Formats: sequence, structure tokens, C-alpha cells
Amino acid sequence: SNRMNRYTVGKATLGLARYLKSKNDGEISVAIAYDTRNNSKYFAKTAAGVFASQGIKVNIYEMIVPVPVLSFTTHYLGCTAGVMITASHNPKEYNGYKVYDENGCQLVPAKTDVLIPMIEALGSETEIRYETVENRGVETIVGDEVDTAFLEKVYSTSLLNEPKKIKIVFTPQHGTSYRLGIELLDHLGYELFPVLEQCTTDPDFSATITPNPESPDAYVKAIELAKEVKADLILTTDPDADRVGVGFLNSKGEYELHTGNQTGALLI
Repeated sequence: SNRMNRYTVGKATLGLARYLKSKNDGEISVAIAYDTRNNSKYFAKTAAGVFASQGIKVNIYEMIVPVPVLSFTTHYLGCTAGVMITASHNPKEYNGYKVYDENGCQLVPAKTDVLIPMIEALGSETEIRYETVENRGVETIVGDEVDTAFLEKVYSTSLLNEPKKIKIVFTPQHGTSYRLGIELLDHLGYELFPVLEQCTTDPDFSATITPNPESPDAYVKAIELAKEVKADLILTTDPDADRVGVGFLNSKGEYELHTGNQTGALLI
């Protein structure tokens, strides 16, 4: 009961379904996505089945996508909530369950303080039954249309439209940003050098010491490649791509890593 398995995922999902029904009238729909971790797709399908058993419409991806895409999808499709199966930047042994509201925002304490007791009130994970209503939800596969809309929205935030003479080393840390991250940076005109060993969807993260961008160990191969190609910038995301790490070539000719606070200050 203190691990990710179909019983705990089922219990959390049933509790979330009841929470959504208590807060909404009419049709309820959810968006579901998952990352590259072990069993992520299986847990996503488990959640989809529970939602469907409760008459909730499911919009689910058939491929891995980053958290920002799931967040965008939830709002773009007008869903009542979103679920992402991921353990973010944690080690390979972990997995987790993230919940988003109708705005694509991860649930804040005011909402989780209501949701969690509803989950706990369901009792033992092994005794819960989900086939409790006659109505069944509809499962819809989310396609390329939403990815395209997401990328167009990202492109629209760029402050510079002319070609950029910047060399970027990029690594998704075996995670979800390998496809859209590379497409995005390439489209914007940067000279891009992916860390190819870390562009595979490997749930064991075998080509990196750690997939956490907050740790210098995540940059070992990226810095090696940056020195080789004389890159100006290093970008890495954690496996579900909701955090980014930044390194740059400083005035001493050395590669220096930003803290999250420094990156935040630059963005502001």
C-alpha cells in the first residue's frame, strides 16, 4: 500500500473521480499522459479504466509526452482535470501520480486537502470495486493536433525572430522531451547538438549518473559534448520535462551551471 501498483493507482483514481463529481455538474473529462519510467503506460491505462468505469470521458496519449504538454492539453481540450504518471526527477526505482486542475495547474493545497481525505475514505486498496455505474466513459486518443498547438504557443513566446547564432547542447536525460524539445529548438534556428546516448527512452536512465537537473552529475556527458563542439549553452530537462537545467560558457572559458533561482531571475 506504500508503493505504486494497480491497487494504489486505482484507489487514487477512484478518489479523484469522486472528487471531480462532487465539484462539477454535467460531463466530466480528464486528460492522461505518462513518461518513460517503468510501468508508466500500464498505470496510465489503469487510471483510464477506472475513470471510464465512473462515466468520465478519458483523453489519453498513446506516446510519452512532457508534463507541460499534459498541462496544456488539459486546458486546450477543456478537460476537468489532468493526470500525469511520472516520478519527475527522482531515481529510476520510483514512479508517481500528478494531478492537474481544469487550468492545467498542478493541484494546490486548498484542493488536495479535500481530495486526499476522499481517497483515504475508500478503505483497503484490495477491496475497492470500480464497476459501480452503468454509464461508461469514452476513451479518445490524443493526437498530433494538440502537440502542434502546444509548439505554436511556445513559438509565440519567443522574443527574437531572427536566426540565433547560438550553439546548444541539449539532453532529455532519457525522458519525454527528446522529441518535442529537439523539434522546438531546431525550429527556432539554434545550432543544436543532442546528447545522443541520453535521447533514448530508457526507464533505467543508463547513460546518465542522475536524471535530476539540480545535480551537477546530470551534466557530465553534456559538458563533454559542449567542450567538443564549443557550445555556448547547455540545456537539460528532467525525465518528465517540467524542470530545466542550464549551463553556459562563462568569460573564463569554463562551463558553469545555473541554480534554479538564477534561471528564474533571468526569465523574469
